[in-house]
Amino acid sequence: MNVLVKFLVGRPRPVEPLVNVTTRVTRESFPSGHVVFFVEFFGFLLFLTYVLSRPGAFRRATYAVLGALVLLVGVSRVYLGAHWPSDVVGAYFAGGVWLMLTIEIYRRLKWRGSD
Repeated sequence: MNVLVKFLVGRPRPVEPLVNVTTRVTRESFPSGHVVFFVEFFGFLLFLTYVLSRPGAFRRATYAVLGALVLLVGVSRVYLGAHWPSDVVGAYFAGGVWLMLTIEIYRRLKWRGSD
């Protein structure tokens, strides 16, 4: 899905005269694939931690680590000059929508499996 959106939007990545670019990438920029993946994968792990673990220090530590990964990947993509800030915001939105769909599928399968 991410590749399709990148193809349809076709936004170029940041270039050196405008920002400090640490790594040159030639493919399209919008949305950030790294951010979409982190929101989907680590966001779902965060959800599973909420559902499957007991309240306590382990749960809080897991929330902190997974939440930091999700939040900081967006900052890192802009800092490295790989994406525009709007690429990252769009990726958080796209990843969030996909995460909500994944959680809903999980809930329906879990509910169906409890019969």
